[in-house]
Amino acid sequence: MIRLLSLAFGPFAEVELLNPCFTPGHWKLRLVVDGEPNSEVSDDRLLGELESAFPGIELHQCRDRNGGEDPGREDPGGGERGIILLEHESTANQAHLLEHLVLEFLSLVDHGSRLSGVTCAYESPHERNDVFVECAEEPVGRVLSLIAVDVVNAALDRRSLNPLYPDA
Repeated sequence: MIRLLSLAFGPFAEVELLNPCFTPGHWKLRLVVDGEPNSEVSDDRLLGELESAFPGIELHQCRDRNGGEDPGREDPGGGERGIILLEHESTANQAHLLEHLVLEFLSLVDHGSRLSGVTCAYESPHERNDVFVECAEEPVGRVLSLIAVDVVNAALDRRSLNPLYPDA
């Protein structure tokens, strides 16, 4: 299960260099989470479950920090590649998928506004990650983050996401 350790709201200007799509000065929500290092659910299956319940996630695009090509990776989309999962980095992937889920929820609430995020893995402890997402309203971001953590945990626990979570 993903454990939410803290939520904070602020400009977090130091992370803007990590995603060229961040709007400078836009406030962000920061979630500090510990992923599940021994999950029986593969990262690909987790992504598939989230895409099945929330089809808008299929349209999300990851970019490298320069907004362009990633050396050694075929990239016909000019930096856009769908959601990227890293090999042998399950806890980082769980946090990254949480990032996309929170962005999807915020986009639905804001009626399609384009928001950006970034996930930063810790070296120690290995399962810890910071998830940053652009967010205009702190209370909305907090509630949607709690729901998103619950959704990811349900998927990691192999519980059905439909119809409860998409209807929420």
